[in-house]
Amino acid sequence: MPEENDVETQRPAAVALIRPRRLSDQVAELMRAAEDASTCAGLPTRAFGTKCVRLPEEVVQRRETELLEPNDAHRIYALAHEADVLVLTFTEAYVRQDPSKTPATRDRALALHTFVEHKAFSGLVRGRPDIERIFAAFADWRMAPPACAGFNDPRVLPLHVFETSNDWARLGEPLANAEFQRKYGKASNRRDDGGKDWARASAFHGRDCLTIAGHQLEPGAHWDVTTQRKSATLRTSHQIWHMRSKPRDYLNVYPNEYVRKTSGSGCKLVFPQP
Repeated sequence: MPEENDVETQRPAAVALIRPRRLSDQVAELMRAAEDASTCAGLPTRAFGTKCVRLPEEVVQRRETELLEPNDAHRIYALAHEADVLVLTFTEAYVRQDPSKTPATRDRALALHTFVEHKAFSGLVRGRPDIERIFAAFADWRMAPPACAGFNDPRVLPLHVFETSNDWARLGEPLANAEFQRKYGKASNRRDDGGKDWARASAFHGRDCLTIAGHQLEPGAHWDVTTQRKSATLRTSHQIWHMRSKPRDYLNVYPNEYVRKTSGSGCKLVFPQP
């Protein structure tokens, strides 16, 4: 099996353009300028729209939150493992941490920039100067050494699936990495806050070579996820799985949040309904 390696500088890249639900003339003009910048840079653009939702705690203030639909959030996250991705937003956008919960609540809504952290480059556009600045910073990010040290690096984990209440924006720094290991265990077998054990698989399945911030993983790299609890829940941005502490009840979970149910496993997909 080939070793993990750093990908050549000229690797695929794309822009994920997040379109606000309410599009003012000013924002529409900024979006056109961003699309022009993408074209000039030779980068393909994929647009994703948000949905305005008034969370329960926002009713009195008459505020609304821009949420990505679960399947769109999943597409963006998967794309970030296939290419160098710039996630460009024109308003604060969020992702449901529980895709089945409608309406969502603020404590179960993850900021989009945190959702793609360590996997993609993100930027918030408020005015025209931001566009040039963000595209230049994205180009520098692509040229920098890979922000990943291999499969054991905690930044490879889909950190919205691996249950943790901590802010791990500083992962990659020695102190943050040491704290992550102290809290969750060694890379060969980590246990998240939901009581699920993430063991590095002894045999990788699949031919896809996922890329994490410029570093290419071995084909099929994944974790075997189990639980010692009577029951546990595994949530991705678009799916929910129920798990039990049975010997064969485990799931293959990949860095791009793809979940594969193994043969004979009693784990059950509960959302969306099969």
